[in-house]
Amino acid sequence: MPENTDTTSHRYVHEDMGPDMPDDPSQRVNWVVSTEDPVEKKRRYDVWAKHYEKDLLENDGYQAPDKARDAMVRIVPRDARILDAGCGTGYVGKLLHEAGYSDLVGGDYAEGMLEVAAQKDVYRSLDQIDLSTTLPYDDDSFDCVVTVGIPMIVPGTCMREFARIVRPGGWIVYSSGEAQFTKAGFDTEIADLTAEKKLKELAPPAPYQAFLHVNTDVVFSVRVYGVI
Repeated sequence: MPENTDTTSHRYVHEDMGPDMPDDPSQRVNWVVSTEDPVEKKRRYDVWAKHYEKDLLENDGYQAPDKARDAMVRIVPRDARILDAGCGTGYVGKLLHEAGYSDLVGGDYAEGMLEVAAQKDVYRSLDQIDLSTTLPYDDDSFDCVVTVGIPMIVPGTCMREFARIVRPGGWIVYSSGEAQFTKAGFDTEIADLTAEKKLKELAPPAPYQAFLHVNTDVVFSVRVYGVI
């Protein structure tokens, strides 16, 4: 556990709110993402939390966390203060901790996911946050924000919040869906932030197949931006 880490004060209590999660692991991802209602989406993530890593990582060969980690180790110093935005079960935090990062803050809107993330003991703190609203962090309070596999309901306006809370000279790393990037307005928000000289692209997008073990054409990308 990182020094001064305090996850013991965080308790995320939720109920198993319904037996409707599919028994077949291959159907669970579609079940979770098939609704765009925020309240129902949160409920489904809560229910799915204990199965999330096995379903996505072991069964489907989900690539987004590793791609984000690989991008970060090339450019982000190990002593950086990092927000894992939409941290889910904390798997990205685990990969970053193993790579030598220890000043990690995790944030997610699903209590069930945060419960699992807390068990990994890799975050200095875990916060329940909503990426569609103003984030509960001061300006310039992080060196880097990483966001991995965030759901389609997260709007591109979160990039403006990321640019606010990351210090000038810091980084924003996106490892998520290409379809989402345009549908949710990330492209428009980044174009605006670039025109305002608040953000710059540090490398061209690096597309990849999101899943190795399932027959799907879902494409994700790694995108890295510098905060000005």
